[in-house]
Amino acid sequence: MLADGSDGAASGFVCPACGGALWEQRATVGPDAGPTPRLACRIGHAFEAAQLWVEHCAARNRALSAAARALAENAALARRLAAWTRAESNVGAATELERAAAEEDRLSEQVRRLAAGLPVPGRNGAAPVPEWPGPHDGPAPAAQAAERRVDALTPQQREIAVLIAQGLTNEQIARHLVITPGATANHVAHILERLGADNRAQVAAWAAQVGLHQSRDG
Repeated sequence: MLADGSDGAASGFVCPACGGALWEQRATVGPDAGPTPRLACRIGHAFEAAQLWVEHCAARNRALSAAARALAENAALARRLAAWTRAESNVGAATELERAAAEEDRLSEQVRRLAAGLPVPGRNGAAPVPEWPGPHDGPAPAAQAAERRVDALTPQQREIAVLIAQGLTNEQIARHLVITPGATANHVAHILERLGADNRAQVAAWAAQVGLHQSRDG
């Protein structure tokens, strides 16, 4: 709740922790003051914008993985039904079930690739679905290239990238790691340069793509 007793402006997003509405709350004074709001629900869960992005990326990947499994199971069931139906000499129905199974397999593979951050060929030869946006609206990096960039960062820079993805400011990162704000700013500049990123949101997206935040939490 804000100082004036209000929840802030409705964001249109839901809380990944409880499913409630999130409200935009902007600090007007202090180190966290700026145009980017914190998002909070009435239960008390609060997220920095970049942290919310990471949470939504993780939820998206879980949903896509579940969808891929459901499609694959549906394909297996359709094939089983086709076999039973064919054994009963109902060739027409069996053929339709086999076609349905092939379509479910195709969709399952596309969703699986999307969840893994791999290019997904579109229908009728359409261009692949792009991955997370690269700097200057240039070509999106391949998943393998994104993973290789992990090795371009020092262990401390990887930790800072995770903290950026969690929505921490430079001053908060400095306090967390017990280093100076100047050293933090230098690390952040090097991270942006080595990842080819334009801003902290792209660092957060990259951390989610390669699972860096998950490996740290684990």
